[in-house]
Amino acid sequence: MGNAINYPIKKEMEFITKLCSGKNAETKKLLNDILKTITDNNQGSFLYTKVKTMELAYLIIHCGVYLNNETINKKNDDYLIELLVAQNIKDINSILCSLIDSKINQLIFLQDTEHSTSLKKVITYIKENLNKKVTLKELSSIAGLNGPYLSCIFKKEIGENFVNYINRLRCERAAELIATTDMLFTDIMTKCGINDRSWFSKVFKHYMGIVPSKYRKRNKI
Repeated sequence: MGNAINYPIKKEMEFITKLCSGKNAETKKLLNDILKTITDNNQGSFLYTKVKTMELAYLIIHCGVYLNNETINKKNDDYLIELLVAQNIKDINSILCSLIDSKINQLIFLQDTEHSTSLKKVITYIKENLNKKVTLKELSSIAGLNGPYLSCIFKKEIGENFVNYINRLRCERAAELIATTDMLFTDIMTKCGINDRSWFSKVFKHYMGIVPSKYRKRNKI
């Protein structure tokens, strides 16, 4: 996000910081500011508003630690569908506020779980090193836990194993770059820690439902 003229990227960064800190009222105030700027700069295109608010929704969903829980995933999907069919900025604001409430509740839950500090360190390391090979040995050292035990609590609390989690994040990052830049697929693969083109196409389709080339055609504005 943030490529449009006058898009409030600094406010977006502050928004994510407040959200990840669980500050509900401050987060929603910043949301109102961001939505106002988006509306003022949409040049009469509600599609532009929809695209930017969908991007914002994805940022909210993946703020902090993403819990791959079936109930949470279903709720997130419902929010995204509601955004797609929203007819005005008031409805969009209401949907995003509900999504913020849901995310903050998830973050509170995570703070209360056993080994949450270790898991946060692991998640942060994974997200900051998606362009590199990430091993269980490295993550175990960061968490201060042995490999098998870390694998167990990771799967229990996050809802998927390390390999699936990392692959999904890589595909989501690749999808963002495909949709918002003109980068070559080889360069996107490098940024996402992927070095096999056929594997990239296969795993991308698994998580995103479509191969990279078709994803770019479908999502390019």
